[in-house]
Amino acid sequence: MTAPALTAELATFVAGITPQSIPSEALEVVRLGFTDCCASLLAGLPEAPTRTVAAMARANGGRAESRVLFGDEHLPAPEAALVNATCAHALDYDDYAFSNHPSAVLVPAILALADSNGASGARMATAYVAGYETWAELYLRETDHYHAKGWHPTATFGPIAAAAAAVVVLGLDAEHTRNALAIAGSFASGLMENFGTGVKPLHAGRGAQSGVIAARLALAGMDASPVALEGERGLMRALSPKGAVDLERPMAAGREWRILKWRLNIKKYPTVGASQRTIDSILALRATHTIDVTKIKSIVPLISARQAAQMNFHAPDTALEAKFSLEFAAACALLHGKVGLSELTDAVVTSTPIKALIARTTLDRTSETDPGYPGAAPAARWAEVTAAVHQAGGVIFCQLWHPGWLGHSHFIGAPPLAPSAVATRGAARRTCGIALAHETPRAMTAADIDAALAQYGSAARFARDAGFDGVEVHGGNGYLPEQFLRTSSNRRDDAWGGAPERRARFVVTAVDACADVFSHARVGLRLSPAGDFGNIERSAGDEDAYIAAIEALHTRPIAYLHSGIALDRVFDFLGGR
Repeated sequence: MTAPALTAELATFVAGITPQSIPSEALEVVRLGFTDCCASLLAGLPEAPTRTVAAMARANGGRAESRVLFGDEHLPAPEAALVNATCAHALDYDDYAFSNHPSAVLVPAILALADSNGASGARMATAYVAGYETWAELYLRETDHYHAKGWHPTATFGPIAAAAAAVVVLGLDAEHTRNALAIAGSFASGLMENFGTGVKPLHAGRGAQSGVIAARLALAGMDASPVALEGERGLMRALSPKGAVDLERPMAAGREWRILKWRLNIKKYPTVGASQRTIDSILALRATHTIDVTKIKSIVPLISARQAAQMNFHAPDTALEAKFSLEFAAACALLHGKVGLSELTDAVVTSTPIKALIARTTLDRTSETDPGYPGAAPAARWAEVTAAVHQAGGVIFCQLWHPGWLGHSHFIGAPPLAPSAVATRGAARRTCGIALAHETPRAMTAADIDAALAQYGSAARFARDAGFDGVEVHGGNGYLPEQFLRTSSNRRDDAWGGAPERRARFVVTAVDACADVFSHARVGLRLSPAGDFGNIERSAGDEDAYIAAIEALHTRPIAYLHSGIALDRVFDFLGGR
């Protein structure tokens, strides 16, 4: 296999991209990225890094080309990109994908040039996709961790991605585009050591500015190495933490749309992305338990070493430092029940109650890598399995379970959930052979149901990212979808219980959540209408709910129905198949 001429091939892809060549589904991500970036920019207006960079740019002066900070003021396009991108990243509230901040870099670069040179909305959207795909193509070739080496990928790959977006706005050909990407490679830089200071948001600003400058220099005739990215002394080898970057793999840009796979993570909290899951977990725990923080002896978040490398402030003294402190995130979530802009102040960070909880917090680092990183387990290990199946000409689906009342607090740390507070018979088995009597579950609220359905979508995305061809929703064996279908376990009288079509609603909606990821044609369903697995009881009228579910899904239609033991009416409804 011939190694790709990465710089030239990327240039050909970027120069050839058109609004018609990008998948229509990508526009949803583009709209999300523009919206999130603009919202983050508005929120970042009063921040010190914004004010500092804007003051410097104004002092430099220059031609009034592009609007700054959504006001009437205009600056040269590179300076407008610098100021707006710094502002969008000032609060660390902007979106991220594969541990990078694409929108805070791409959107300001695109807006600056669209303002100065003119561009339609379609061209701007296409530019975003070009920048995103370029960024993903480069970053995802590395299996080691840039952050642990000291590189901030938003600052090292942002300039090249911004250059790709910029040349689309300007309409440059492949040769000029190749030079623009190569020029931007020499602008790549950004140190993790500057996290927790005003320089961190400047990384996004410089990324956007560098992309605009690189594109304009290329347009003006500046040349650059044709192998600036992949060469022996090129960017990819220079940045690679252990020299293991994969430069042999054929280029995916233009064949696989990473923007559909990775999309964007929208932050719920104005802290580093690595802290978001821990905050979610603590707030969920706090919502179901009364916690007296004065009685907490220790807080031990489990975090991968890769994620921990992004959070080096273990006793923060400022709000900027606190954004990169898992200790603060955990303490703040426990004490205040939220982690928002009102909590990210120097006064809150240095308050006595927060400091006391931070002192009791110790990170438990694990070598197990979080899902979502390139080369990470378990997604990468499953990817090896799916690849082997595909190589043999096969197709592989991933079966999705939700145990509902078959769960146990011993395993999940809280009472299991079910449609109604009705306990099943029997016991849950532990690997050591000791049986645990099933507990009475907590009846699911509407919010619980929404969360469970969202989990099906998340599981489907994980399966997709691991290379599975589709998923099968397990609606039998006494699992949660079947608990909604059966009257013995579903005593609800709301939109999720009672009439057959309402009892069928959960399994149908779970299938739809997976279809949002794969399409209905790649989602299967397993049912066991006459089964009593999981000690679930059969009642008169249960078959009506099964038939209602099958009728609803027949209009989609789904990939297949995997029915085990069937009741006569269900068997007849299916035509004896």
